[in-house]
Amino acid sequence: MNGSNDSLPARHAVFAYGSNLDLPDLERWLKTCGMGHVCPAAVEVAVLPDWELVWDYRSDARRGGAANVKPAPGGQVWGAVLTVDDALLQALDQKEGHPGRYRRRLASAEAVSAPGVCVDAWVYVVTPPFLSREPVWPTRAYLDVVVRGARTLGLPAAYVAGLSETQTCD
Repeated sequence: MNGSNDSLPARHAVFAYGSNLDLPDLERWLKTCGMGHVCPAAVEVAVLPDWELVWDYRSDARRGGAANVKPAPGGQVWGAVLTVDDALLQALDQKEGHPGRYRRRLASAEAVSAPGVCVDAWVYVVTPPFLSREPVWPTRAYLDVVVRGARTLGLPAAYVAGLSETQTCD
């Protein structure tokens, strides 16, 4: 070796919202897909400024609406920045249907532990062919996963309460 960091695995920041907030649910999905025990190297509560959480996508796997985000001046989406390696990024791509259903794009997230400090993180956003003009409400089971993850991570109580009050399709 010549002193370079070539042997260090690549690290990526991914802004998690929706069901990816619930790390046990994510781990269950990874195991189901044969990924074994893969987990983020770090999890940091964060906010995505100037975005909003929307319910404009139907997930066949979840049998109802699944969370999406879209730019919205003055909005905020609370979640977590996951630090992942190449393998976990590829697994998340598979889970989210990148680049078909959801597409990864960079956005600036602010970590709660470092106010004013932003990190460029990958955010999964539903692609136009899969957007619905009308709200697609989640199932109670899916919403429970999202709320459980938000509570476990310690997202603001008012934000969690707003999630809890989301209409469901069942």
